[in-house]
Amino acid sequence: MGHEGREPVSVRAEFESAVFPHLEAMARLARSLLRGNQADAQDLVQDAALRAFRAFPRFQPGTNLRAWLFRILRNTYVDLLRRKGRRAELAESLETAP
Repeated sequence: MGHEGREPVSVRAEFESAVFPHLEAMARLARSLLRGNQADAQDLVQDAALRAFRAFPRFQPGTNLRAWLFRILRNTYVDLLRRKGRRAELAESLETAP
């Protein structure tokens, strides 16, 4: 199951060789989600790549890596929207506080 039990260096090398070919496609999706904001798109891809790296030992070899990465990117984007929404709610409540 997955990559558990492997040396950290080999997992990192395997992750890099598997994921790097998909980074540009992830960046295009991130720019699309963020309506062309290049800096935020780069941050989103970086956050998603970090999450993917942390979860990589649980990735099932032989399954669709690209779909897995895009799902992580999408979930990271949704989390970003939730955080921004909470900040907006907090700012609004502070403005209306007596």
